[in-house]
Amino acid sequence: MKSNNDMCDKKTRIWTCRIGLLITVCGVLCLMIFQIWTYYFSLVNQMDTITFSSPEIKHIIKWCPESEDELIFETWNVDICNVLTYETAYCSIPDPVENYFIESYDSNAILNETSLYFNFSPDKCNLIKIWQLPWGNNINF
Repeated sequence: MKSNNDMCDKKTRIWTCRIGLLITVCGVLCLMIFQIWTYYFSLVNQMDTITFSSPEIKHIIKWCPESEDELIFETWNVDICNVLTYETAYCSIPDPVENYFIESYDSNAILNETSLYFNFSPDKCNLIKIWQLPWGNNINF
């Protein structure tokens, strides 16, 4: 038994509708995959941009003893430095630093808004660097 299928036959129309629905669903799924793919890479790009920001040096203070009673300060981005007591000094910083890290070798340094207090050894040179971190939380060692 042979069956003739016409273009307007019911079976042909149902088959065409099913194929059309299948192509539509596949197209929507491909479009969703493309959107997810572009969104993922935009997030990765944003994370890379955030990650590539690095700490910056904001202030540098170096000092060396010239005599028993006098220290020579060499500073960068610091207003003024003075000796308070025999082993304590004070420096004034023009702008407050948020999210900072104080790098010092032999001295304890405390940063309070625009004031930096630190201990020094009167017989040797030393250096303090104040870094601004691109992420939160102050770090003191």
